[in-house]
Amino acid sequence: VYFGGPVEMYRGFCLHSSDYKNDESIEIDKNIYLTANKSIILDIAKSGGPEDMLFLLGYSGWAPGQLEYEISANGWLVVPSDEKVIFKTPDELKWKMAAMNHGIDITIMGGQAGTA
Repeated sequence: VYFGGPVEMYRGFCLHSSDYKNDESIEIDKNIYLTANKSIILDIAKSGGPEDMLFLLGYSGWAPGQLEYEISANGWLVVPSDEKVIFKTPDELKWKMAAMNHGIDITIMGGQAGTA
């Protein structure tokens, strides 16, 4: 079970592959979906769930426009989603692989956000 963020840490979410969908599944990207109802757990228990999945408790939230502002201030490194990185890469390498897949050597980046 992964830490999804500090808000409503009792709420569960399943980030999963596109081979599973129900009426409440949300498409994040072509091959990545999010489902936040208990029917997915029942389906998994009956061997009818997704092949790849991550369970998360809690989420992070932003005020309107806050995330966009943080991105424009270079507070985030935004890269396209990659189901192989999300579901198949060891946790300790995910951030590095996501960056490397887009030509970014994260090891040479500084620890502060901003523009130079």
